[in-house]
Amino acid sequence: MGKENLDLYIDDLNYIKFKQILVKHNWIKLINNIRNYKFIDHYFLFTDHKIYHLHIYNKIITGDSILKEYDFTSLVKSNDKFFSKDYNLWILDFNMQLLLFYLRYFIKNSNLLGRYIYKKQKNSYIEEYKNLKNSIDINGLFFLNLKKKYFFDHNLNIESSTIDNALSKKILNNIFKYKIRNFSEIINIYFNFSINLFLKKIFNKKNFRLQKGFSIFISGCDASGKSTLVRNLNTIYSKKIDVKVYNIAKPYPNFIINLAKKRNYTKRTKTKNINKKSNLHLNIISMSKNINLAFLRYLIYRKIKKYFKLNYLIICDRYISKNIGEINGPRISIHSKNILVNFCKNLELFFYKKIQPLDYEIRLITELKIAINRNNKRKKGLYKNEEEIIRRYHLFEKSKFESYNKCLYNNNHKLSNSIEDVLLITNKMILSQTNDNC
Repeated sequence: MGKENLDLYIDDLNYIKFKQILVKHNWIKLINNIRNYKFIDHYFLFTDHKIYHLHIYNKIITGDSILKEYDFTSLVKSNDKFFSKDYNLWILDFNMQLLLFYLRYFIKNSNLLGRYIYKKQKNSYIEEYKNLKNSIDINGLFFLNLKKKYFFDHNLNIESSTIDNALSKKILNNIFKYKIRNFSEIINIYFNFSINLFLKKIFNKKNFRLQKGFSIFISGCDASGKSTLVRNLNTIYSKKIDVKVYNIAKPYPNFIINLAKKRNYTKRTKTKNINKKSNLHLNIISMSKNINLAFLRYLIYRKIKKYFKLNYLIICDRYISKNIGEINGPRISIHSKNILVNFCKNLELFFYKKIQPLDYEIRLITELKIAINRNNKRKKGLYKNEEEIIRRYHLFEKSKFESYNKCLYNNNHKLSNSIEDVLLITNKMILSQTNDNC
């Protein structure tokens, strides 16, 4: 039995019910980027310490790792199974398992690619072979009948480094009726596999993707742990699927942000909105900076939109507000009859209006004293003075960010607890948007 990866066969009568059970327990269905088969579904359970993978078959398909060209569903009878109390599962009879193992062995070694893959995984195959062989009576009548029917009474030993080609050809001819792919289909599968593998390497894509794109952002007061949670979510999900992470609040290149931190350029004083009393020259400079910020945020949104369509998981560290004066919102609040001022104000608003909401917001609710305490433990480049933390805390409470759905999360726990909880929330959100209806 696999510890993290497990193959399961579920017949048609129980397939829908089983998928409902998986969804109930937060298993997410993903699509294979390299080779995708109608009769195999891939479900993943993401936890903070391990990722589990179920290969769900609705047919007993085997063969070359790429082709899967033999369907042995009709070979297995309804009584060829037993119930395991240890695993609480119905398990295929070990005699039948060994039979299928032998057939798979000959099929995989019938071509160069299959033989290459087999040699790379030979140790695991031998381990599986020994476990199956020790689980049955190889001299029992049941297995002897199978051996006579499919292997012509030959004694088989997969631990040998040589393959009897004549016997292999005879066995493959004997099971030809179970073959489900013709020559043109095989060529087409290999061609598509090669193209997908090439694209995966070129674009550095993962093996799996979501059924459709999903976007989420984490919001919270300063020192609430937003960035830490985003990094942890990215670390977990990016092991298996394509993920893009953005910080729309600071849409600058990383080297500029790091340089600002290093030289301690981060502002410690209260940020002022533009007002009538400001000098017009200073107003124009400030408005130009705010328009530039709005434009850069719009460019980030364009990237989000692009990768969303490619079925990426999008995780954002904060997101925009469309209300003037709120956190990550428009900043030009001056009221003036000056044509240039009004042009700048409308141009800034234009970029914010072009930015659409994301699917979900996880809003961290953190007590002020906890936020202050966490801020005091920050590294020098991230630290803010207490007055600024308090001011922005109350501003965050009033700010409304752009999302279609929102989840409030009590974030007064230890970081390890928050990571586990936010991951569970994210899993449920992805399920609600991307899993096929059961």
